[in-house]
Amino acid sequence: AECERLRNDLGRERLASLYQRTGAPLHSAYALPQLRAFYATQPSSDVKSRINKWTTIASICINRWTGGNLKRFNFPISPSEASWTGMYAFRGTGWDEEVMLHLSREAREALPSPCGFDTVPDHLLAIHGDSPYWDRWPELRGGDGSNYGCRLTPGIGDGACANIGSKCTSDRRIAVTVGTSAAARIVLPLPVDRGSPRSSSSSITGSPIEVPPGLFCYRIDAHHVLVGGALTDGGSVVEWLRSIFNISSDEAFLEVMARIERKYVNERNKAGDDISAITTVPFLSGERSTGFRSGATGVLSGITRETTADDIIQSCLEGMILRLNAVINLIVNARQSLATSNEEEDEERPVIIASGNGLV
Repeated sequence: AECERLRNDLGRERLASLYQRTGAPLHSAYALPQLRAFYATQPSSDVKSRINKWTTIASICINRWTGGNLKRFNFPISPSEASWTGMYAFRGTGWDEEVMLHLSREAREALPSPCGFDTVPDHLLAIHGDSPYWDRWPELRGGDGSNYGCRLTPGIGDGACANIGSKCTSDRRIAVTVGTSAAARIVLPLPVDRGSPRSSSSSITGSPIEVPPGLFCYRIDAHHVLVGGALTDGGSVVEWLRSIFNISSDEAFLEVMARIERKYVNERNKAGDDISAITTVPFLSGERSTGFRSGATGVLSGITRETTADDIIQSCLEGMILRLNAVINLIVNARQSLATSNEEEDEERPVIIASGNGLV
């Protein structure tokens, strides 16, 4: 409902402009409609007594490890985590001004202050002698005999962490992760000026990044952004299928997958590429990339009396993979467009690195 109200209030042109500034489309998965809905249903007096600051799990942990006081909590948020909310102007250094106009005063005052990784005061990030964790974690003490230990770092968005963990930290690799949800992401440079120095790990630089329709663009640090798309249903499709077909054990599911693989190979050898009789769009929980329609529903088409449970499972998995492929194609096109705008040629397609429990 809040998304629809915002669409009506902003109009198409302002929505498009907001998308380009924040790197996030208007969708119920982001903080703006969620905060508006929350504060609209809470009495002002209750909000003030219950909420001091909105923050992240990483900030709470760092505050606790460094001996901070939760009652006077005012820990900043990194550009990476702020951008992940969909309210951060990713080319700048703070919350988007127009977004703030659509939040109540109580909501604005409860937001943490964005702060760059290198500008957070040391006393907020260093484990010191007064912290209860000083004795618990002696490995994190400094070796110079001082009362301050190692410097922690503010939180990083989970998508950026997934790329780092997959060693996909340049524009030459796309990280694909399939867990409960699924996503494909690439790290791109955030240019400042044409002709600015280029990172040795990057093949493109120089022109301003335009957010490709259908994808998101989150700030990582001062020099990089994360461009990609996510599906609400990834591994959750598998869990749903196992539930409705009562495939409770992993062994039984592996047997099903083995049968599907054998049948797929046999039919492909006979019929070529176009062998699927069933078409499935597995929007079990709405759509994020590429259409960002919260109310979208799934489709299962082409079933007959001969259709088996294996056929439906295969079709659902194919549908999820094809949605990921659509995201990957948009990422490749966006990367190539940025290279082309800089008058550079880079015809090499990025390597895809896949990971996640949903693949097991």
